[in-house]
Amino acid sequence: MKGITPDALFKYLKQLINTERVQALLHTVKRQKIFQPIFKIVPTCGARWGGMCYGAGTIEVSSWILKDASVAKGVVRHELAHAIQDFLNIAGRAHGKEFIQILKSIAPRKWRWDRHWHSTPAIQIARTKIHPRGRRTTLKPLTEYRTFKYAVTPITVGV
Repeated sequence: MKGITPDALFKYLKQLINTERVQALLHTVKRQKIFQPIFKIVPTCGARWGGMCYGAGTIEVSSWILKDASVAKGVVRHELAHAIQDFLNIAGRAHGKEFIQILKSIAPRKWRWDRHWHSTPAIQIARTKIHPRGRRTTLKPLTEYRTFKYAVTPITVGV
């Protein structure tokens, strides 16, 4: 499959957040709170990670995962589930049953696929440029690195 641009991936994240099923999840919070994550494309989150989530505030995606659009969208769904779990203050293991329930809500048909990122030849080539075997990590530019702030009117949820 073809790659995806940072702008297109951010647009996909906004569409996900605005779906009825995600909005229903976000409205279960008991206190006044705004879900407004920052989305970043970074050179790499590590050799083994397609993305990382830092609480409910930041979602990062490795630049090399952008080489395949379907894999990149799966990583966004996965990291969004982590962000929502933190936003709702739901205890549990990082990939435990609570996380799986949220992931099922976000991606009812693709949740099994989204539990992990999947390598493709294009991703492997891009990943190897940043993480060559037997050498220290080097951060060679693969794409434009961007930070996006969720720009749609923030949704205040709660009582």
